[in-house]
Amino acid sequence: MSQEPEIVTRYRDLLASLNEEELTAQAYNSPAVHFGLCMEIKDKNGRYIRPIPNVLQLRVSEVIETCRARCPGLRVRIIGVKPRRSGLSTFSLHCGYHEAMRRPIEGITIADCAKNSAMLTERLADYSAHDAFPWKNPLVRDVDGAKAWANGSKWE
Repeated sequence: MSQEPEIVTRYRDLLASLNEEELTAQAYNSPAVHFGLCMEIKDKNGRYIRPIPNVLQLRVSEVIETCRARCPGLRVRIIGVKPRRSGLSTFSLHCGYHEAMRRPIEGITIADCAKNSAMLTERLADYSAHDAFPWKNPLVRDVDGAKAWANGSKWE
């Protein structure tokens, strides 16, 4: 039997140790906790599921959380080189969405072709519709055709 990676154990222990108010605060601060506790995403069959962050997703979240704690206000850019089907595209988009809910940002999705960029950008509306966190930051109509939220965040 293989041992669970240490980052997964820390994530599980963290969730188990917090009360509801602390979980809400953690979901606000951590893309991984928000992803695992508040989001529903479509699986490969088009069904909505509650995701469980994998090792790569937990590591990306940890980098973002560490940068926020050590360098408040720093713009974080992460370039991910990865194998296919690792969940990095889904989670990277979620990290941008999570940040857009926290404060006004401008984001852009760049994929291998325009069709895939448009598909990923459309997923942001789906994230807004299937997010249980009380952001009070609804998707609004933007005159330029970009995804936009009430707090001023925009995504193209």
